[in-house]
Amino acid sequence: MAITGALLLSALPFRQTMAQGNLMIMPRRVVFENSKRLHELNLINTGQDTARYAISLKHYRMKDDGSFEEIDTAAHDASFADKYLRFFPRNVVLGPGEAQSVRIQLTQTGRLLPGEYRSHLYFRAVPNEAPLGQEPAGQ
Repeated sequence: MAITGALLLSALPFRQTMAQGNLMIMPRRVVFENSKRLHELNLINTGQDTARYAISLKHYRMKDDGSFEEIDTAAHDASFADKYLRFFPRNVVLGPGEAQSVRIQLTQTGRLLPGEYRSHLYFRAVPNEAPLGQEPAGQ
């Protein structure tokens, strides 16, 4: 039995360009096929400042006009990959020009039925916060 799962990757905001918010992500699409259980993503901060990103999973559906809408609950006709994926780290801090790898692991393969499972990795920039009365670092 061949198990195929696809994980589509996106950065905030969801667009077709490769670098958004000074974060470059390579590759943009990860597909788990046959016995492949581990993939690595490469993140690169292309900006001039140190940035922190929180990484999570989201679900999107493509509308008839080709645009995407986020969906909160799984539709009966959709198969999502989030239950079968583990990724780490979930937060990264990148200085200007720094790179970081994120590993994505396929788990619970014995419970997967043949088919395509999709989820989107969401990279959210986390602002620098300082306690009241202190200037944020780098100011």
